Amino acid sequence: MTFKPKPGALRLLTAAAAAAVLLFNARFRVVLVVGTSMEPGYRTGDVLIFRRNTSFGPGLNRGEVVAAKYRGDLVIKRVVGMPGEEIGVTNGALYVNQHLWEEAYPVNRGPSEIPTGRLLEGRYALIGDNRPGPPAEVMSPIVGAEQVVGSLQWAIRWRSPSGRG
Repeated sequence: MTFKPKPGALRLLTAAAAAAVLLFNARFRVVLVVGTSMEPGYRTGDVLIFRRNTSFGPGLNRGEVVAAKYRGDLVIKRVVGMPGEEIGVTNGALYVNQHLWEEAYPVNRGPSEIPTGRLLEGRYALIGDNRPGPPAEVMSPIVGAEQVVGSLQWAIRWRSPSGRG
């Protein structure tokens, strides 16, 4: 017995698959991690899926991982500072309004230092979790909500049995 699809079935299936891909891309952004700035939680080769938002406004939360446009690049960082707050990093530890903020996620603290400064209205401070890393990766961009592409929804982590890469 030979399977013969009904006329137009392949076209219909192709159109449905294309529509599903378009809808997914309209709602989500898939990003491949390259670099060490978000270790230990996310490593090179991990695939992160961000939910696109048209308007974040007050919807950003401290501790949330976001993808943001910064100086022509797409960066993956954690939201650590909210508008109007005073933010600083001493020996890799985050201070919010001059109080140590206990971060509820894994962080490699290291010797990072970011001078204390107050965020302007509508601006958010972002930072990587791997703070002893190279300064270019530890950077703490200050962004507006319009620069945030999306918030992390799912992570697909590729790990060898040793737990590295």
